[in-house]
Amino acid sequence: MTPRYHQHGVSLTSLLVGLVVSMIVILSSMALFNNTLQSNTRSSQDARLTGERATGLLVAHMELQGAGFGIDNAQPGTHLRLISGATLTGAPPTNGALSGTPQNIGSGQRTGNALIWSQAPNLSTGQVTCTGLYAPATGDLGLYLLRSQPCSDATEDLTWDAQPLITDGENQPFRKVQEFTFTVRHQDCQGLGVAGQGHLEVTLNTKHSTGATKADSDAIDLSSTTCLLNFPQ
Repeated sequence: MTPRYHQHGVSLTSLLVGLVVSMIVILSSMALFNNTLQSNTRSSQDARLTGERATGLLVAHMELQGAGFGIDNAQPGTHLRLISGATLTGAPPTNGALSGTPQNIGSGQRTGNALIWSQAPNLSTGQVTCTGLYAPATGDLGLYLLRSQPCSDATEDLTWDAQPLITDGENQPFRKVQEFTFTVRHQDCQGLGVAGQGHLEVTLNTKHSTGATKADSDAIDLSSTTCLLNFPQ
């Protein structure tokens, strides 16, 4: 009688089943890792964009605090000009001339997308300079600082050098930068940390995107206000 031999080890079927199970576990782990990585990347990007937005708004308000400084009896409309429908020839941040419709800000409340003001920071020389803020209404949205330059008053036509403060770039895939506008309002106000009382406010209006991607339109209203202390009325 021929003796029987029992084979020991793993069968081909068991090996294939084990490979399939291992592949499922590996793919699941890779998917989990990828989701975690994307979530961390989105959180990091959101934090960076929020920080950039906060810094840009802080710079804008610090510049605005100087509006009318060193000018006797500074007047809205002459030493502070609000423009609606403003455009800057040449895409920011290149040099360009500003055009649009000046708003009558002698009383009441007006809104626009560009703001120009004059000041005399050097009291010894009395040299007047003009500075501005510009928010494109189309194309790459954001907020731009129009760098200071010599002028006579805020009504003068000048060629501006635009410095980006908050921009909507292709490297920002998770949050959409919304359009900015400026509102000038005659209102009694108190400057934060500054002695004295003002009668003119400038509010920066925008929206904060809350959507999961840049294409989402979900957003909440966001605004911040500066009291201009150098305008007596």
